[in-house]
Amino acid sequence: FQAALDAAKALTKDDAQATIDAAAQTLTEAMAALRKKADKSELEALLNELEALDASDYTATSYAAVAASIANLKTLLADETLDAEEGQVVVDNAVAQARAAKANLVEVSNGGSNAGSSSGSTSANIGNAYGAAGVVSAGQSVAANAYVVSDTTVNFTLKHGQAYCFKMTVVNGNAMTP
Repeated sequence: FQAALDAAKALTKDDAQATIDAAAQTLTEAMAALRKKADKSELEALLNELEALDASDYTATSYAAVAASIANLKTLLADETLDAEEGQVVVDNAVAQARAAKANLVEVSNGGSNAGSSSGSTSANIGNAYGAAGVVSAGQSVAANAYVVSDTTVNFTLKHGQAYCFKMTVVNGNAMTP
């Protein structure tokens, strides 16, 4: 940046317009390169971990979410426009989604139990207003446990400056707030 700035300052009114335009372009590109980028180290490590999995070890349905996550992580890894603010949120959300997909993998040989869901803490329900059952997705079969339903059920992307409102509803929660 400093070299581009010094070169631009050295220009005079007698220099050709093309030279001035080129210096301005170089300075603009140098300023853009100063912007902090999103940290993609965790994303890259997780991508390597997911790519090492053998799809034939898992049911097609459970591996489909991992395959979608791999594609999403590759896209984000190649995206050089992700900055340290909004871009980091996008990266963190993609990593969380990919980890959830990995945790929900079902091995072909184990009859349908979750293979990667052994992590967690026994004190996960401390301070959980939803009770011992915790928050469960609406797709799971539950009788009277409280769970949260969102009106948005598909992935989507917002451009910088756009906003979106989610409607979250607690079911069987006796007027609890999500």
